[in-house]
Parts: sequence; structure tokens; C-alpha cells
Amino acid sequence: LISGVRHLSVTPCMMKTSNPDIPKKPPTPWNSFYSAKFPEFKKNFPNLHTPDLMRKISEAWAQVSAEEKEKLQFIYEKEREVYKNKMSNVPEDVLSSAKSTKASKRIKKAKSSVENDLKALLEATNKPKRSISAYLIYCQERRSQLP
Repeated sequence: LISGVRHLSVTPCMMKTSNPDIPKKPPTPWNSFYSAKFPEFKKNFPNLHTPDLMRKISEAWAQVSAEEKEKLQFIYEKEREVYKNKMSNVPEDVLSSAKSTKASKRIKKAKSSVENDLKALLEATNKPKRSISAYLIYCQERRSQLP
């Protein structure tokens, strides 16, 4: 019962505030192939983790005939034309606001990454979190003089 209801719960991914006016890019031929084959491979290899499944699907993609790849590429090109037409109808202010929010998210992510790297570096070098104050230096000197 719980597994049947799991898809009804709201996840953070579902609560994204993406703009509904901006269309999604069409999936590439590889993405289409991957999304079509993933459930099949997951069923055939239930104990494999996603990266290993992706490797197996990639090997299967290498075995796909050129005609099949051309067919997927043709479908992609059609969907891409539809996407470009939809994008041309989107107002410029909506696009600019979406670009600015995306840029701010990218900057925020880069900042947190740098902060995490700095924190890891300080922990690796055993640096104190905060420098010792003058009062603590005085206390350390006086402590050695106490009986």
C-alpha cells in the first residue's frame, strides 16, 4: 500500500519553481534511448546500481544500428524545431529573468563548493576554526606560571 502511494507524495524536486512559460528542451537521441531502456535493464539487472546500469545501456547504445540512430536523430530534430518555435514565442523579459535566476543559482552553488573546499582544507591542516584571542593567550601564559 505504501509503495503504491509513494508517487503521490510531494518531493523537493516537484516543488521547483521553474517557469511554466519556458518550454523544456527535447531529449537527445541518447537520452531517449536511455529513458526507454532503463526500466528494461533495471528489471533484468535488479542488483546493479545506476552507474553500472548506465554503463550497460551505453554498451547497448554502441551496438544500435546507424539506421536506428538516424531515426532517433530525425525525431530529435523535429522536436528541436518545435522547441525553437515555442522559444521564439516566449517574451524576452521572461527569458532574462529565468537566465538571471539560473545564474544566481550557479553562483550560489559555486560559492558553497568553494566554502566546502576551504573547510576541508582547514580540517586537513588542523587549523583552528577561530584564531586565539589576546585574552586566551594571556590565560595560557598565566596557566604555566600557576602552582
